[in-house]
Amino acid sequence: MPFHQTAATFVQDICLYVHDLDRSITFYCDVLGFRIFKQSAKKVELTADGKHVLITLLEDKDRKKRSMSSTGLYHVAFLVPTREALGRIIVQLIKNNHEVASADHLVSEAIYIDDPDGHGIEIYRDRDPSTWEWIDGLVKMTVEPLDFEGILNEVDQTQMFEGVEPETTLGHIHLHVRDLKESGAFYTKLLGFDVVSTLGHQALFLATENYHHHIGMNTWSGKMPPAPDTIQMEGFSIRYPSEEALERVLDQLEKSNVEIQSSVGRLYVEDPQGMKIYFKVM
Repeated sequence: MPFHQTAATFVQDICLYVHDLDRSITFYCDVLGFRIFKQSAKKVELTADGKHVLITLLEDKDRKKRSMSSTGLYHVAFLVPTREALGRIIVQLIKNNHEVASADHLVSEAIYIDDPDGHGIEIYRDRDPSTWEWIDGLVKMTVEPLDFEGILNEVDQTQMFEGVEPETTLGHIHLHVRDLKESGAFYTKLLGFDVVSTLGHQALFLATENYHHHIGMNTWSGKMPPAPDTIQMEGFSIRYPSEEALERVLDQLEKSNVEIQSSVGRLYVEDPQGMKIYFKVM
């Protein structure tokens, strides 16, 4: 997946608070097919290939449900390598009686579900990039009905589900923000992403290396950040292709008077909504 390696800058992993770790492990591992990379009493790291952590879950039973009218995570999207792989997950969700929403975005085919704590999850496969339509530097994306029958015809439904494909990666993240102009400027001018698509004044899609989007953001929700004692996203990591690329970003952040902080040796900043963004290098 060239848009998530080599020269690209992209979202590599995410960390979420959950209320019940055992319940979440059942969902992410037994239903979706992720594998445990490392686990402690209140924390689990999940992987697809056994080498790279894609999602970390932190248990906090004292946290309350987040208001859906607040800013924060809209959904985290996991990219599977083939249409057949997407079909196998759809079959698995049907067998486990999970409600599934869906869409054909022209560039991709996607399904949408919620985890037990209400965190939004997209699972999708990309169409061949040679079929993506670019007009004046913007990629065309729509919301059309998904061809479930065609996808399921790719799957041998007699085979046992053995988990997500090892090539599965975190394809993109989509955020609720209070102001598109403010957040768009932060992620483009300071963090190095390009605008690749828009939805009027409601949504903005950002990427590097001509991907359809590594980060989406919309203003469909509220303007206020979630209360600090709620179940929400702890943060996510952006991976840069080199130390030099990251140094340029850090320099630009300092010049713009954005505070660069550190936690357990990890550098991070907070975006205009207060969402934590950790920095990593290839």
